[in-house]
Amino acid sequence: MLFRIFLICLLIFVFSTANFAQNKQSCKVTKNLGGKYKLDDSYTSLVEGRGIFFLRIKLKPKNINKGYLLEVAQRIKETYCNENIIYAEIWDSSDKRIFDDLTPPPIFPPWARAIYSLDRIENKEMIQFISSDKITDEIRIQN
Repeated sequence: MLFRIFLICLLIFVFSTANFAQNKQSCKVTKNLGGKYKLDDSYTSLVEGRGIFFLRIKLKPKNINKGYLLEVAQRIKETYCNENIIYAEIWDSSDKRIFDDLTPPPIFPPWARAIYSLDRIENKEMIQFISSDKITDEIRIQN
């Protein structure tokens, strides 16, 4: 009897995941696309009833510039093509701070070197970054 229950649960799981998999297209990243980064954390959360995909990535300090960040944005768009709303914090890889569940980082970390957001529903995209340690060097790229 226990085996039958297990088998039924297993079949339900297999068929339900197969249905979900059919609804999502496979994301393909353009070959030779630049903008490589190290993924530190990712999760999806509901904010005001909308599912937002959050990323925390790290880049080498020398790569925090307009050209490279545009490549990172393109890579994120292609890698997570099934996500409607994406919010990415881009950190300097030399920052060694570590957060756990007991001491989570604040919502908008002041030490993030760049922020990238994409809203495919409203067709909005933004990159905001600090090119040096001075906040006055802040540059925004919007479409």
